[in-house]
Amino acid sequence: MGNCSTASSVELSSPESQQSQTGNQNENENEINMYLKCAKQEFDAKYAQPSKQMVKLEDFQLERTIGMGMFGRVMLAKYENKLLALKIIEKHAIVEYAQVECILSEKRILQAINFPFIVSLVYSFKDNSHLYLALEFASGGEMFVHFNHVKKFSEDQVRFYVAQIVLILEYLHYLSIIYRNLKVEEILFAADGYLKLTDFRLAKVAHDRTFTLCGTPEYLAPEIITGIGYNKSVDYWALGILIYELAAGFSPFQDEDPMKVYTNILRGTFNTPQHFSSDLTDLIHKLLQSRPANRYGNLQNGVNDIKNHKWFSSMDW
Repeated sequence: MGNCSTASSVELSSPESQQSQTGNQNENENEINMYLKCAKQEFDAKYAQPSKQMVKLEDFQLERTIGMGMFGRVMLAKYENKLLALKIIEKHAIVEYAQVECILSEKRILQAINFPFIVSLVYSFKDNSHLYLALEFASGGEMFVHFNHVKKFSEDQVRFYVAQIVLILEYLHYLSIIYRNLKVEEILFAADGYLKLTDFRLAKVAHDRTFTLCGTPEYLAPEIITGIGYNKSVDYWALGILIYELAAGFSPFQDEDPMKVYTNILRGTFNTPQHFSSDLTDLIHKLLQSRPANRYGNLQNGVNDIKNHKWFSSMDW
């Protein structure tokens, strides 16, 4: 990350190495804090700086459409022999659906962040009819596609993937960014098998509580539904839903009727499959706390409560 050395690596450790890891925990946390402070400085500087249009559509060789959305399409494009995902956004569509502010916020955030497990914005530009975001191409495909094929992941797989999401949230929240859109559909795979989080349309820089009702019904935290205002804690609720879904193959509060989904979420009761380990079940329950004040990730120790949970005992952060 610019002058910030990357402090985000995820590896499974052997039991023999865990004792030395514990001894180095304070040192590791200090390194992470230094990394995050540096990242915050870089983000603030880039976020305040207006972007410059350095390319135009004619500079790209358009290969094929790889995604469709309400506001346009995503095309695989080549620029100087490098493959990129070119997000083509129709101006009239975002005006019609009152999404101009969201799209511009996404661009502004993406141009300022830089993290190994988040897709990078390489270029942004516009013409009379479209906005363009040239993004890093994640050649490993969509997690959603892989997930639908295998139906559920093993706990070891879930742990590996979720550890990366935890690091992403730690990074974003340190920058005062609430993501608000965590779900299987927004996770891509890089060529090396690591994750790339995408779609920052709902992300928001928020230094205080915010009140916007947004997100996917099955992932909404109770405080979003009730409209009492919320903070970064909603991302940790969504993390609990994601963990459950990846390991079980279905959502804990799912229903065909969205209103019943909301009712189930507000009721806050759910069952866990028998194949879940006790540690996995415990972590999910600690994340899916109806009261934000009791929710892991939002307590005094912040994200460290999650990273130090027994379910992650084999993880070398």
